[in-house]
Formats: sequence, structure tokens, C-alpha cells
Amino acid sequence: MIRSLFLCVVFFMYCNAYAQQKIYKWVDAKGKTHYSEEEPHETQKSIEEIKVKPPTKQHSSVEDGDTIGSNKLWFDEQIKRREQSEVIKKQKQKAVLKRKQSLNQSQKKSCQSYRNSLVRYQNELKASKRAGIRVKTENWYKSKISSLEETLKTLC
Repeated sequence: MIRSLFLCVVFFMYCNAYAQQKIYKWVDAKGKTHYSEEEPHETQKSIEEIKVKPPTKQHSSVEDGDTIGSNKLWFDEQIKRREQSEVIKKQKQKAVLKRKQSLNQSQKKSCQSYRNSLVRYQNELKASKRAGIRVKTENWYKSKISSLEETLKTLC
């Protein structure tokens, strides 16, 4: 932005200097009219100096001397936009963190529930062995215990 502003200032200074240069008009021996920025040779009879008026001032939304103020306003707007986007970004990050925390809490509850079930099935298996319960029931407890252990390994 600063670079383009600098180039614009240099361009307008050049245009202003160019507009204030002298232009000469003369007619040569053959009757041909010439225009030049350089003064013709002294041998020419009719040399006329043309005064060039500087370009007319074009109206813009910014008054003279207020360009710095308008640039400051533009920069202030850019800063406000960035600050607003940072606030929005932080709010999104907080929401994501809160969601993760709630998921972690629910996952912790699930893990605790699986652990409780595992302990319960292990105790029931021990009790069924002591009581001499059938093999089918024992196999069912063993399969339940192994599935719970796998689930606990993957989730917790």
C-alpha cells in the first residue's frame, strides 16, 4: 500500500512538472508548423512560446490535505476488520475446545461404565465358577469380558 501511494505521489509530481514545461511553436521556411519542448534555433523568425495550463483539478471524495486522514480511516477500518476476525476466530476455537471437553467427559463416563461392567462380569464369572455353573454360561462371560477389554483398549 505504501509503495503504491509513493508511486502515485511521484507520478503526480512528474505530471505537474511536465505540465509546467514550456512548449514552443514555430513555422519553418516551407510553411510547416512545428511544436517542441526545446527552443528552436535562433534562425527561426516566428517563435511563439505557448503557456501550458496545469490540468484542472478533478474533484474527488477526498479534499486536498485530507488524504492522510482518509488513509488513516482506511487503515483504521482494516485494523477493526482484523480485530473482529480474530475475535470470531477465538470464539470458534473456544467452541471447539468446549465441544472436545464435553466429548472427553462423555468418553470418560463411557469408559467408567465399561470398567464397571467389566468388573461386574469378572466377579459374576468367579461366582459362577465357585457355584459350578455350566460351561455355556462361563463361555458367555468370557466373551463379554474379552469384548469389554478390547473396547477399553481402543476407547480409553
